[in-house]
Amino acid sequence: MATCSSDQFVKVWDQDEQGNWYMTGSWKAHSGSVWKVTWAHPEFGQVVATCSFDRTACVWEEIVGEGAVPGEEGLRHWVRRTNLVDSRTSVTDVKFGPKSMGLLVATCSADGIVRIYEAPDIMNLAQWTLQHEMTLKLSCSCLSWNPSFNRLHPPMLAVGSDDTNASSGGKVFIYEYSENTHRWAKTETLSTVTDAVHDISFAPNLGRSFHLLAIATKDVRIVTLKPLPDSSNAQSGLMKLDIQMTAQFDDHYSIVWRVCWNITGTILASSGDDGCVRLWKGQFLPFRILPVVRYIDVMLMGETHLRSAMRFSLAEFICHLSDRAGDVGGGGTAVLVRRGLDHHVISLPPLQHMEASAIQLVTSTGPVRIISIYFPPNRRGRLGPTPTFRTAAEIDHGAELITSAIKGSLEALTPRHRPKRTPQASLPDSILKHVREKNRPRKAWQVSTDPVDKANWSRKVHAVREMVREYRNSVWEDKIESQCVQDRSLWQMTRNLMRVPAPRPPIVGRNGVANSDKEKADALAEHLEAQFVPTDNPSDPVHVAHVAQNFAKRDNPFLNFCEPDQLVGTCWNMLSCSPSGSIRACTSTRANYLKHWKCVSVLKGDGTQAQGDTATPAIQTPSSVVAGLNQTSTARYYKLGTISNPNQVPWH
Repeated sequence: MATCSSDQFVKVWDQDEQGNWYMTGSWKAHSGSVWKVTWAHPEFGQVVATCSFDRTACVWEEIVGEGAVPGEEGLRHWVRRTNLVDSRTSVTDVKFGPKSMGLLVATCSADGIVRIYEAPDIMNLAQWTLQHEMTLKLSCSCLSWNPSFNRLHPPMLAVGSDDTNASSGGKVFIYEYSENTHRWAKTETLSTVTDAVHDISFAPNLGRSFHLLAIATKDVRIVTLKPLPDSSNAQSGLMKLDIQMTAQFDDHYSIVWRVCWNITGTILASSGDDGCVRLWKGQFLPFRILPVVRYIDVMLMGETHLRSAMRFSLAEFICHLSDRAGDVGGGGTAVLVRRGLDHHVISLPPLQHMEASAIQLVTSTGPVRIISIYFPPNRRGRLGPTPTFRTAAEIDHGAELITSAIKGSLEALTPRHRPKRTPQASLPDSILKHVREKNRPRKAWQVSTDPVDKANWSRKVHAVREMVREYRNSVWEDKIESQCVQDRSLWQMTRNLMRVPAPRPPIVGRNGVANSDKEKADALAEHLEAQFVPTDNPSDPVHVAHVAQNFAKRDNPFLNFCEPDQLVGTCWNMLSCSPSGSIRACTSTRANYLKHWKCVSVLKGDGTQAQGDTATPAIQTPSSVVAGLNQTSTARYYKLGTISNPNQVPWH
């Protein structure tokens, strides 16, 4: 296995008999980032080709030295056999041709030129000749040879473009080699693919009468290229192709970077920005390819067209069917569950305008309900009975209901927190005046469609763009010159410019990547439920029962209930009357409080008052305290040692 990287190095790895990979070769291949590395057919030896940002493509061969003992394998190293320097821009892809065509290598570059080189002598890989050169109007990003073994099909080459302008047309081009003219000619352009193409790959053709081409864009697309019978041109020798979009999958929910077929052309692998490699298995039903990731556990079917007399079964699956009422055929739904999964059927109430089947799965995170619903098309009353309006008030009421329903749907679909965009600096009035003048020739050209008016409008557009560019450059220069070292503004600006934004990982829920707000909320809720499990068991049930029993005795005078405001005010007064005159810290101990307080009076239950520890004047006893005493209880009054008048102390 060979790997390449932006560190300009290429590494080769071998696998031992135990299945472990170890590196056998590593060397600096280019002076720029290495984009691609590809192997030649083993018939030509251990040969790889690389392409790089340094505008070159290289061919490398592995050399095995002689060991110290005759017959023993010596050290292995890689030697550069040739350096292809015809490109003037970055070489974006390199691929070896099929073995049946000899030792060919094709390259494509960012300037839109595809070049095909050939090694006349496979024993001398230092000599390569440029055989063909095709020019495209768009930048090239990838290419793929058609590895067809059918001699009836001419050699074929597909080229993809990563141009992001959708108005430039199709981004995939098909070239065929003509035996009559000995030249490559463009035969087809896939006009349905208008997004940037990052990778393409022909499927190995083992006896099929058509070709399969996988395309990596913002999703995975599979195209069928079927040669039309008796459509070859006698002069050019090229055949016309019937192009059909066989499948299109957006399961990556992001940009797809690579696609690759297995050796039989039956399984496709794709990788994308979602951090997943997905496998797609083709079951060649009419115009359909079913995606398979690992295996299917539950299948939902709609419009089964089954009746009670029909028998339907599928190996390894339990089928739950709901046929159309009246046994008239058509419609119907079904839920198929793999055997061994714990589930049960959910009974649904009678439905008027839809058909459905429902089950509930038992999983480790809780029950999951799965419902297969089918809405019959073109049926009267599928949205409910038609309302009848007799008065103007009923019409107004119906309009209000429709308006509220639409507003509610819009409010539910519209995100409440929109991202705030950074306001762009406004342009000066002198430039805004030219912008308004620019719109006048545009309107004149739209009315007259005269080329002269269009030329005037184009000149005005270029002049305004130049003014805006110069103004923004001057603003940027002023901002840079205003930065200073003393106030750390220069350091802050440098830090902001050099900061690389960290990629935000997607939120992955039970059903994959969460896109909508509801899916994200469900994923977060499931994660929190798994992390924080509520418990209903008290840590010390005996102690809790004892405390509850004591507080339940309302006749106990020493357990009187009070309001929270009274408790907060009492604590605040106690802290505010400290000897230092300031609020005590929470770290003060109980002893620090008690040593400043002295008993000044004792009130007995019979109403008499005794002298306390210190000589104090008579104290007025609150009536609430007297009412709460019995014959055997006493109330003691304390004061701080620094307060002379005990009546100013809050009593407790």
